[in-house]
Amino acid sequence: MSSRPGLVRAAVLALVVALTGCRMQVAVDIAVDDAGSGTVTVGIGLDDDALARVGDLRRQLRVDDLQHVGWEISEPQKEPDGLTWVRARKSFDDPAEATAVLSELTGPDGAFRGFTVGKEGGVLGTTYRVEGTVDLTAGPEAFSDAELAAALGGDPYGGTLAAIEREEGQRVADMVEFRVNVALPNASTKSYVASFDDEHPTSIDASSTVNSKAAVLLVWVLVAAAGLVAVVALRRAFRRVRA
Repeated sequence: MSSRPGLVRAAVLALVVALTGCRMQVAVDIAVDDAGSGTVTVGIGLDDDALARVGDLRRQLRVDDLQHVGWEISEPQKEPDGLTWVRARKSFDDPAEATAVLSELTGPDGAFRGFTVGKEGGVLGTTYRVEGTVDLTAGPEAFSDAELAAALGGDPYGGTLAAIEREEGQRVADMVEFRVNVALPNASTKSYVASFDDEHPTSIDASSTVNSKAAVLLVWVLVAAAGLVAVVALRRAFRRVRA
């Protein structure tokens, strides 16, 4: 593979062949900490039927090439949801590096595109933001790529998608789910779900603000000042009543 492995694209191409009678999930987790550093984790989860057809999940993902460009690959592990997951994880030191890592998911023109991570500091606090687009409106064809197909050892679909759907009596869109989870400082994880049934691209736009100590102090000063004004006003009112 090239220096941009197109991780999500490679995974989908490698595994759609196993969709016969299976369930597959693709999860992208983006975690940013206070310093603006963090991790991008891509998880591929398969049910037992799919796993039996795929065989060695790590081998299908060509982990040597992924590791060469800095991705850490976990061993496949069955989890409580009933799926066997393998995850690729890559760290970043700042928002600019995070943006570069995210560009490796499917490449600049792929289904996952335009992802950026931002951190903007101000007097009152620091704002963090993750933006991007997941466009599955073209269906599974959004992941087609001749170079990756060759790198994966041949025709990644193992036949036409229409043939798979006829054999199973269900659509590919019903077998695959995509999810993007964004975790930012001082905020709950925000999740976005996309599928091959989407008529419009899914916009990812998550943000959070961490107030600075100066801002917190200012709030307390204002609260205290407001409380003092209220006490003075009440005392004056009480004196007028007594008079």
